[in-house]
Amino acid sequence: MVAALRLIRCRHGRVRIGEVARHVHLSPRQLRTVVRAELGVGPKHLARLARFEHAAGLVADGGRSLSDVAQMTGYADLAHLDAEWRDLVGCPPTVWLAQERRNLQADDGDDGADWVP
Repeated sequence: MVAALRLIRCRHGRVRIGEVARHVHLSPRQLRTVVRAELGVGPKHLARLARFEHAAGLVADGGRSLSDVAQMTGYADLAHLDAEWRDLVGCPPTVWLAQERRNLQADDGDDGADWVP
């Protein structure tokens, strides 16, 4: 299972599940059964999350338009990326990015050394 997850993450979710199954010497059905039993979601959902994670990292890094990020990460277009973002995060990427920037600006640079539980 580790090899399957590694392949999905390495390819940023842009891999066919049949290819993942062959890589770990299982049928696609066996792979779905094993992954779902271990993680509670199927391999297609893991691939979806890996692709989204890659897109979110590119958006957070800045310097690229959302359209460019959509194209680079395999979304059909910006509308597809936007819909995926809303589904997984609950808001469009522009709202998320604005919130992230506010969070970073609110960080006073304190590394937490004074924190006491």
